[in-house]
Amino acid sequence: MVCLCFEDSGMSTPQTREVAMTSDCCQLKMQGVAEMLLLTSDVRPVKSDNLVMFGSSFSDCRDVILAQTEGLHAILSSLTRQLYDVTTRWQDISKLIQDMCLVVVQLMECCSHSAYLLASSQEEFEPAQKGIVDKYEIACAKLDLEITCVKLRTAQVEDLTPQVLIDNCTDISKHLTKLTECCRVASEMATDPFTQDQFKLCIKSATACAGVLVASIKAFKQRPSESLHYRCSFFCDPLLASVNALVKFSTELEFTGLPAMISQGVKEVQEVVLGTCMNITSSCIQLCKAIKQLAYDNTNEVSRSKIPACMESVSRACQQLTTVLIQCHVHKNGKGETKGR
Repeated sequence: MVCLCFEDSGMSTPQTREVAMTSDCCQLKMQGVAEMLLLTSDVRPVKSDNLVMFGSSFSDCRDVILAQTEGLHAILSSLTRQLYDVTTRWQDISKLIQDMCLVVVQLMECCSHSAYLLASSQEEFEPAQKGIVDKYEIACAKLDLEITCVKLRTAQVEDLTPQVLIDNCTDISKHLTKLTECCRVASEMATDPFTQDQFKLCIKSATACAGVLVASIKAFKQRPSESLHYRCSFFCDPLLASVNALVKFSTELEFTGLPAMISQGVKEVQEVVLGTCMNITSSCIQLCKAIKQLAYDNTNEVSRSKIPACMESVSRACQQLTTVLIQCHVHKNGKGETKGR
């Protein structure tokens, strides 16, 4: 379960608390996706809405990645200007942190998928076997649901405006729908009747727990109070427990298929791409931590000194990633484009 420690110095404002919350949640999102895609030996193609609009060749992914690094540079430049402006606009900073997180997540997905396509062009390669459940898709929905609950639990009562509560309910519904849809499809594709029933019962369990939580949020919306906020908090527990059980069950090996088999040499090439992407991700995570500290103490020189260091690390890693991808493309040249298998 995702855990988050939210500190309040006693001198915060709603705007700075929002920045701190956004920094923490984006940090959790980037860490979670990195663990799923960059820090795993599970070699699989990536299924994501962020990849649907692009082609399936290595050169397609490479071009998208290069564009994403340019987009990330533009976001970080805007973020730097905002942080060092005489009148810091915290709401703008919060939006820029979210934009940065979105681009970094897309970058990780594209790098992971391109690494798979790179491996698939080699002779010693056995493609991944598709299962009835996509491991990354369902794990991402679980992570997003955990982060939504974190935001609900750790927010102060006065910060939970009606719009924030509506957004929380919408996010719970969206992420739970993705989870249950994955399980519904898996249930239909499963051949064992007991397995089919388990998938269906998992869906019912998670849906029932979500219903109780949403009802608690609506009650809080009508009569905001510490006691009703606490009720929302403790009804997050059964939802997260049911979702955790659902995901553990649905990601058993018999449902997720088999990862690709690659040689040690191919693995080393992959690790160069994924490792460089991890350098970008780590620097952005450190940037989130520094911004959170600045939100509570805008005069903190230690935190301020970390900002340009993180920016420089991201810029350097982006340049390294560009070089690596170009070298990989040159190496592949003459072998023909490799399509996702």
